[in-house]
Amino acid sequence: MKITFLRTIAKKIKEWGRKFSVLTARDGNPMTDELPPYSNCLNCGTELNGMYCHKCGQNASVVNPGRRDFVKEYIFNILPVERVVLPTFCTLVFHPGRLPKEYCAGRYVSYMHPLKLNLLILLILITLFSLMGTDAKIKRTIDKSTEQEQLISEMSLSAISDDDDYLEKMTMSPRDTVTLAVSNVVLEKHPGVVEVVDVVSLTDEEHPDTLVAVVPTVLIDDRLLVQKDGVYAFSCDNDIVSIDAMSLAEIEKSLLLLFTKFVDHFPLLMLLTAPFLVLALNTILRRRKLPKGNLYVFSFYYLAFVDFVLAVLYVAGMIFGFSLGSVSVLLRIILFIYLTAAMKNCYGIVSWFKSALAALFVNILYVVMCFSSLLIVSVVVLLIMLMPLM
Repeated sequence: MKITFLRTIAKKIKEWGRKFSVLTARDGNPMTDELPPYSNCLNCGTELNGMYCHKCGQNASVVNPGRRDFVKEYIFNILPVERVVLPTFCTLVFHPGRLPKEYCAGRYVSYMHPLKLNLLILLILITLFSLMGTDAKIKRTIDKSTEQEQLISEMSLSAISDDDDYLEKMTMSPRDTVTLAVSNVVLEKHPGVVEVVDVVSLTDEEHPDTLVAVVPTVLIDDRLLVQKDGVYAFSCDNDIVSIDAMSLAEIEKSLLLLFTKFVDHFPLLMLLTAPFLVLALNTILRRRKLPKGNLYVFSFYYLAFVDFVLAVLYVAGMIFGFSLGSVSVLLRIILFIYLTAAMKNCYGIVSWFKSALAALFVNILYVVMCFSSLLIVSVVVLLIMLMPLM
C-alpha cells in the first residue's frame, strides 16, 4: 500500500513537472505558440518579421490573453531574467572564468548580467541575515546599548571627578538612597562619588549592575542621575557633562562599533571595492591591454562568487555551529584557487603556476587598496571625533 501511494505521488510530481515545462517552453511566442495574429507591432507600429519586434523588442502576444496565457507570461516575468539563474549559478561555481569570457564575447543572453547576479545574491544574503541571524542581532543590540550606557556613566563620573567645585558642592549635599543601574567597573574607577549599599542583581563585569546606593541629591537635582522605570541611571543631557569629556578609550569603542557595522554590511560594501579589483587586474595584466569593461565584468562575476561562498558558509555555520571567522583560512584558500582558475580560463594564461602567481599579486594589491581606503576612512572619523578635544 505504501509503495502504491509513493508511486501515485511520483506520477503526480512527474505530471506537474511536465505541465510546468510545457508552460514555460518558449517555442516562438511566449504567450502562444501560434503565428502572430497581426502584421504590425502594437507598441510602435513597425512591421513584424518574426515573433518579436526588431525595433522595440515587444513580443507579438495576443491582445486579450486567456488564463493560461496570463499565467505563462506571469511565470516569465516573476522568474529573474527568464530561466537563466540556474545556468548562471552552475557556470559561476563549476566553471571559473567562463562567465566573463562568454559575456565579453557577446554571448550574454543565456546568462545573468553581473550586476543583477550580485544584487540577487545580496538579496539572498539579506534574507538569510534577517531569518537566521535574529539572535545575533539581538545580542549585538544589547551589547551596543550596554556600551553606550557604560560610556555615559564614564563621561558623567569623569566630569564630576575633574571638577573640584562640584565635588565640594556634592560633599555638602544631602544624601539619598536610590536604585542605580551602573557598572561596578565604572564605580571602581571613580571612588567616593557613589556609596554602594547592596547589589540587587549582578551580571558579568562588562554589563550594568542594579545597585542600592547612597548618592548626593545634587546629582538628581542637576539631572546627572535620571529616573526611568524606578531605576536611576547616569545621563549626559545636562550642563555639567558634555561630549568634550570623551576619552581615547571611548573613541576606541566608537571605532570598534564602526568596524562592526562595516562587517555587518560587508557583502554590500564588496560591490564598492570593484574598482580596486579592476585596478589590481589592470596592473597585473597591463601587457594584454584589456578594455576596462572586460575587467569590470570579470570583477563583478568574481565578487558574486565571493558573496555566494559567504552565503553558503553562513548557512553551514548556522547549521553546524561555527562562525565565518573560524573558517577564514579555508575561505581564503577557496577564493585563491577560484581566482587562479578564473584568470587562467578567462585570459588564457599558459600555465597554472603563472596564473597562481598573477592571482597572488592581484589579491595582494586588492587587499592593500581595500585596507588603505578603510584606514583613511578610520583616520578621518578619528580626527572628526578628536576635534572637540583640540
